[in-house]
Amino acid sequence: MAIIMAGIIAVVFGSYRLALVQFNQSTRDEDKMFAYYAANAGIEDGLIRFRYNRDAETPVDKFSRLNLTTGHPYGDTDQPLKQMNDYEPTDQYYDLQLKFKVDAIGFDGVAPGRLTKDSTLQLSGFSSQSNPYYLRYKFRFLNSCTGGVVQIQQLRETPSGAQVLYSQKTIRQTAGDTYDSKDVENMLVGAANELTSVFRLRNYSCPIDFSFQTVTGITNEVKANVQFDGLKTYAISTGYFAGTKRTLVAEIDRRSGQLISIYDFNLYAGQGSISPNP
Repeated sequence: MAIIMAGIIAVVFGSYRLALVQFNQSTRDEDKMFAYYAANAGIEDGLIRFRYNRDAETPVDKFSRLNLTTGHPYGDTDQPLKQMNDYEPTDQYYDLQLKFKVDAIGFDGVAPGRLTKDSTLQLSGFSSQSNPYYLRYKFRFLNSCTGGVVQIQQLRETPSGAQVLYSQKTIRQTAGDTYDSKDVENMLVGAANELTSVFRLRNYSCPIDFSFQTVTGITNEVKANVQFDGLKTYAISTGYFAGTKRTLVAEIDRRSGQLISIYDFNLYAGQGSISPNP
């Protein structure tokens, strides 16, 4: 009899423990969905900002935080979520980052961009610096194409906000050869009244691959680490709820304005910067 009772108790407690584990797992999965919805709200915020201002971005190493439960915006911050005085684990939050600037396209192991024939590429977002810096550009005609022409233009912005063309260069493909251009020119300078607001590249008849990099001088290739339009905007949103988090990344083509894709990072690491715990 005692053995039977012990067996019954063991089965009851075993079933209780299994039910408790399943309940906790179900609760955590539900928490992750709330975190996902918070992250998705951040992506929607980023897409709206891009729609009204294609140069919208958050400060480097900071993010725009919002408490979705209360509607309270915290603005741009780098403070860890749990260190906020009014942090509530049962509230939904998201941290949003918008990034579109790079200091190189196609150099230092980065794949070059490609432009179909009879197209126009524009770079913007150049910042004013105390020291002059330059834009090194490189392009190559593709598919054994002949008769290719590339036109390079620089525009400046007037005090009234108008764009004025002040420099133009036309490069024609040499007959029978592909043309590989590599020039370091006075493309950009730091003085506000001489700053290039738009660098425009147009190709005719032939598709091209292109690369760009900011450099410190007209005769060298030392990286200036000055950033410019990287042709894609990334909206990175992390949603938080009840000790869980989910991160979504939206990739937007700045030339067409189209959403390319949304990546879902469902992070399960137990510790470190990718831990699901905020």
